[in-house]
Amino acid sequence: MTAGSSSEARDASFRIRFRIAEGSHDLATAKLATVSPVYAIESGLGIYPELSTGSFVLRIGDLLSEEQRLASRHIALRHRRPL
Repeated sequence: MTAGSSSEARDASFRIRFRIAEGSHDLATAKLATVSPVYAIESGLGIYPELSTGSFVLRIGDLLSEEQRLASRHIALRHRRPL
């Protein structure tokens, strides 16, 4: 993110929260699947633990052993599983 994009992220986060609230989702338990955790943080929504480190785990996930991935609940591109 660039210095001027923090308000853009906040605006996008409010739009995300509004769209989720329009549906039948409970905002208190709703989670956002994103590799940009700032959107979940800014919108006040939960985030899947597997995605909480953002894109970093996607970059190194394939370097972790299966035991390490399972222990940390992180994902790898070659070893995707449903959230």
